[in-house]
Amino acid sequence: MILDASVSAQIAKGLPAAHNDIGEDHSPLRCGTYRELCRLNLVPTKHSLAEEGSYFVANNGQATTVTGNNNATFSNTTGVVSFYNADPPGGRRISLDYITLVVRNITPNGTLLKFMAAVDGIQRYSTGGSVDLAPLVVSPNMARVDRSAIIRRLVCGPHTLKAPSPAERIISAARLFDTANLTDGGTVTFQFGGADTPFSTNVYTGGTTIFAVINMPPAIIGPGQSFVLYQWLNSGALNCVFQPEIGWWER
Repeated sequence: MILDASVSAQIAKGLPAAHNDIGEDHSPLRCGTYRELCRLNLVPTKHSLAEEGSYFVANNGQATTVTGNNNATFSNTTGVVSFYNADPPGGRRISLDYITLVVRNITPNGTLLKFMAAVDGIQRYSTGGSVDLAPLVVSPNMARVDRSAIIRRLVCGPHTLKAPSPAERIISAARLFDTANLTDGGTVTFQFGGADTPFSTNVYTGGTTIFAVINMPPAIIGPGQSFVLYQWLNSGALNCVFQPEIGWWER
């Protein structure tokens, strides 16, 4: 005997109204833009995103080092990492996962690095930068060849930005990082929307930072919108370069 079942679902990318524990409920199930049922993920990793082909990473294979920004004052027209969502209106959104900076050629001097993240409703890149990682984007799922990334102008290294629009949103206060204990080969990772580490975590060996994780708020960049990571100094001069790696998903 063949049984037919019909499931009623409501497309709700935004969070719908909550329901109390009322027992039996015949209201529609929640589903996403692509009509997938929303549920709690039993595997708390990014593998399901990579499996469907929506997760991407970018780096330049350590081929190019990127200098930091030596400005001792904040400027909203100088970015150290920025990118743009080139999808048309109504298209996919970019959810930023992490930005990792692999430290190279450093002479520690105790300079404080300051970082701040922002999203904006316009394309912000103007000129400059050490490397554009957009042509180097790959999917970590070797079995998927049918998806291309929508990210554009993924520029790393100090570069000139267009002035922010009135819609710009600063999504993090300035994060401070002391370079005094950094070592060549150490990593500084900004984790966006992470909940599995404290505000920041440093791992030391012999008084030297091997890696640091700095938590940032979630960053979602819609079609025609931009992300900017600002960086500046408290004083002095930056005496290191880094190599960038970035991960995100597009849905």
